[in-house]
Amino acid sequence: MKLAIVAPSPVPFVIGGAENLWWGLVSAFNREPGIEAELIKLPSPERNAREILASYRRFAELDVSHFDQVITTKYPAWMLSHPNHVVYVQHKLRGLYDTYPAHLPTALPADTRLPQALRSLITRPDPDRSLLPDLFGALESWFTAHPDDHGFDLPGPLLRAVVHQLDRIALAPGAIRRYMAISHTVAGRADHFPPGVQVEVLHHPTSLATQPASAYEAIFTASRLDGPKRVELLLRAYLKAGVDVPLRIAGSGPEAQRLQRLAEGNPHVSFLGRITEEQLVDEYRRALFVPFIPDREDYGLITLEAMQSGKAVLTVSDAGGVNELVQPGLNGEIVAPDEDTLTEAIRRLCEDRTRTLAMGAAAPGSVAHIDWAATARTLLTPPVRRKKVVVANTFAIYPPQSGGQLRLYHLYKGLARQADVVMVNLTEPGQPARRLALAPGLSEVRVPRALSLAEADRALEGALGVSSGDLSLALFPALAPNYLRALREACEGADVVVASHPYAWAALRKVWPGPIVYESHNMEYELKAALYPPDTPWLQGLADVEGACAREAPQVFACSEADADRLAEVYDVPRARIGVIPNGVDVSEVTFTPPGARETAKARLGLAGRTLVLFMGSLHQPNVEALETLIAVAHTCPDLDFLIMGSVCQAACLQAASANVHPLGLVPEREKQRWLATADIGFNPMLSGSGTNLKILDYAAAGLVIVSTPFGARGAVLTAPEHLLLAEPDRLAPALMAAARLPLAERQRLVEAARRRIEETVDWPAVADAYARQLL
Repeated sequence: MKLAIVAPSPVPFVIGGAENLWWGLVSAFNREPGIEAELIKLPSPERNAREILASYRRFAELDVSHFDQVITTKYPAWMLSHPNHVVYVQHKLRGLYDTYPAHLPTALPADTRLPQALRSLITRPDPDRSLLPDLFGALESWFTAHPDDHGFDLPGPLLRAVVHQLDRIALAPGAIRRYMAISHTVAGRADHFPPGVQVEVLHHPTSLATQPASAYEAIFTASRLDGPKRVELLLRAYLKAGVDVPLRIAGSGPEAQRLQRLAEGNPHVSFLGRITEEQLVDEYRRALFVPFIPDREDYGLITLEAMQSGKAVLTVSDAGGVNELVQPGLNGEIVAPDEDTLTEAIRRLCEDRTRTLAMGAAAPGSVAHIDWAATARTLLTPPVRRKKVVVANTFAIYPPQSGGQLRLYHLYKGLARQADVVMVNLTEPGQPARRLALAPGLSEVRVPRALSLAEADRALEGALGVSSGDLSLALFPALAPNYLRALREACEGADVVVASHPYAWAALRKVWPGPIVYESHNMEYELKAALYPPDTPWLQGLADVEGACAREAPQVFACSEADADRLAEVYDVPRARIGVIPNGVDVSEVTFTPPGARETAKARLGLAGRTLVLFMGSLHQPNVEALETLIAVAHTCPDLDFLIMGSVCQAACLQAASANVHPLGLVPEREKQRWLATADIGFNPMLSGSGTNLKILDYAAAGLVIVSTPFGARGAVLTAPEHLLLAEPDRLAPALMAAARLPLAERQRLVEAARRRIEETVDWPAVADAYARQLL
């Protein structure tokens, strides 16, 4: 098994407990038979918010799919995505979690200049990785526009909110295979793990090669000389104790000079500074006992190292992970964290040497179970053999914007909860070949179109008058040798291979000898027949490919019952072999905005009192035809404002639109959601096409009153008059005016019924589960 420990490299670089843990684990794993382990580190400065968030982004984009298991222990490394990701938490960014200053607010300040879109990304409940591109992009835009703004100061409520949101995404159930912590202290900290998950505690060993006790000459401690380690409290208690046993303090830090002044004139106190490992071993070996009294320490390797060296440990009751190893009276003492109580404990341990030495003698046995071999074996999580599904398609699916992209992304993201899904998709010539981790278990391999295939694209487009990149691959797969190579590599070890659309079927046939499942989005022959010139021979070529794909497939999936019936009829496929996997909508990602709240949203945009009609679509011929219908309707409805969203805004027919038609273009997801929460009516004037329309499901999930043609509402998910208003094409204008005049109570009834129907029938996770039951 190939295993990676992925970690941040501090800038400036220092060696601490985390580095010793990673090195020790790599060495221990590589001693285990059948394990090959590597430590992967990325520079991770955290001098300010921009550096911290840039590090989170770098780990989010890191591809470690060539490993069988990945272990992370610290922020921001756990931002990566891997199907067998074990998180073994040392600590989060403590200044924004358990040591966040009590005097600072935790809620986002109301008076911040933060844009509402960014604020909503930071505060969105139940976020997942699909949020990351928009969130990272919005944050970078903010930092670029406001380089001197102090709103994201560290620590502060804004940065705290962003880091908490990123950690929620990174550590969400489904993204992590096992949750582990280095101590019960860490496991019990607020907001460190998702609610309800099981967290295993595993105390890890030290990489220090300790030696048995051989002398008892001094009190020795080692730590960073800063406030949380409370060395000043220890020093004051020692000075008050008045014992003649020397105190030796190893370590450096910002409080060094002040502590030295405090001990000035006392010949028994020595500050050793930073010492080597050999010196550290020798100091432990010669100590009488080791005091270590940090404030809520994560774990405290000093405790373990002292005990393995045969020394009793003195600590305090709020020392955190230290208290998990110290057993009072057996291997040390735990006392109250105040100067007087510590003073008495120091005197007691110095004066009753017999008892102190007895506790030291018992200490090694009390921690003998903590060793590298046991730790490594406990952390090993052999991947459960999940089925591998390879999906071939002709366009990239991320970020999902068009109907086809939305279907593929959500359907296979849901399937990836139960199988490892690799999508192999074509992109434009000249773009880099790359592999993207889109979600846990879902990756997209992007292959640029070969120049020879691009030339065939242009020749077909010249003959047919429409974009033909899909058809060229279907007819001339040999012109895409790099795509064939990527498919062949992806199909190694595959359990299920899927042709999404028929266009990659011939390419799959060249590299994969096994069965190919056909996932149909449309009745492609009939869809293209409406677009291609009549009697073109290329149409028959498409029919031959689609027919062979459907007839040879052991399973065929269509988007609607009507498409399933046509596939069976046209290509002589047994109807029982064709399943229906409808289009859906991820209800959790679409905020339901009731009609009464839309006026407020419109007022914020300066559109109060207007009736907004929204139409969404890609530059797909059925959408262009629907846009032509909308333009004609808009001429007769001057009191309505028509908003056009998507690449359909590139259609030439918009030049003839009236002044009340407003193209928005292709917009980011957050802006799409804003318009879905603002518009009054979702318009769906579809006249042709195949499959079903995703836009009508988005309208219903968002709470828009829907006006559609009967063809646009095909699929029977939403019906009139329960969920929407239906009108034939020549009656769309009166239907829109009627929808605009509906009483508030009737609008509320319609949109609530439509939303409930969507939640019950076509929520993407449920659709994907149904697909998995039939496919896997």
